[in-house]
Amino acid sequence: MFIRVKRIKDKSYAYLVRNRWTKRGSRQKVGRYLGRVYVPAKIAENGYYGHVGDDPGSVSRRINRMSAREIAESLLGWVLSSHGFLQQGAAWKLDDYTVDLRSLRVMKGDKAVALNINNDFLCTHTLRSLMRFKSDGDGEVVGLALAKAFISAGIPVPGEVFVHVFNKVYKDGQSFMG
Repeated sequence: MFIRVKRIKDKSYAYLVRNRWTKRGSRQKVGRYLGRVYVPAKIAENGYYGHVGDDPGSVSRRINRMSAREIAESLLGWVLSSHGFLQQGAAWKLDDYTVDLRSLRVMKGDKAVALNINNDFLCTHTLRSLMRFKSDGDGEVVGLALAKAFISAGIPVPGEVFVHVFNKVYKDGQSFMG
């Protein structure tokens, strides 16, 4: 499954789509509407280490003490703050947009939206796919699926940080939800 954007009357809308094979080749089947697409402007080009402060060595020690959920929330905060979002409790807000880490919803007012961030989409579907990620299977399969969950949500994870997250999720059996 993947996200496809359709333009209707000069507005973009995101849909969850899957390919299915027919005698005439591949056909796309829309699975679910994800919301209107918005593109928040990037206002800062700070790296992750600048977001969490200190040098990479001390950041590495700090990340070792964090849970998988705390690391995921820190990465989300880094990406959202670079697009102008401000944290308010368990939510990140920018104007009418809200990314709620408690309910795992991405909204504009009371409507679901898809935020086009880093050439991918942070929406309720990708946020839930990431935060509800379960580590099933062999290490390589889990690593690829975990990387895809982050990338699909528009979150580029620095390599060293990804190794820490992978170890916590795969080797230590932690989840982002607990």
